[in-house]
Amino acid sequence: MTRINSTRGFTLTEAMMTVAILGIVSVGMGKIMIQVNRFYRQTSARSDIQRNVRTALDVIQRRLSEAKGRTIVIDRFDSSQPHYSRLAFTDMDGKAITFYQQGTKLRSTVLSAGATQQMLLAENLRQMTFSYPLSDNAKLISVG
Repeated sequence: MTRINSTRGFTLTEAMMTVAILGIVSVGMGKIMIQVNRFYRQTSARSDIQRNVRTALDVIQRRLSEAKGRTIVIDRFDSSQPHYSRLAFTDMDGKAITFYQQGTKLRSTVLSAGATQQMLLAENLRQMTFSYPLSDNAKLISVG
């Protein structure tokens, strides 16, 4: 009778060590994936907000360049909003244009010939301030 001495395979200790190491690595990878996902969401949200603000400031600048200088009024939309959070004026075509903060949103209203057009310019706004900078030029308006 011949006996076959097999040394193939793994011992129970080796298998348990492999399972333990894989468990530790998978827990670590899970935490890394959560952090990567959180970083991606924050970065994309910041990018969206910056893009919305750039677009809104471009619209304000374009409209404001067409304003009649003596019609510009800077105040606030209502008592729940910050001071200097509304900019209202009349443009060269006689349209009454208003930019204002309402809650966390930046809105625009254009009133022309009895028709009102409202537009949402940006969301997630903390505070928008319109003011005249410290300058001798009364035609300059600062948006902060």
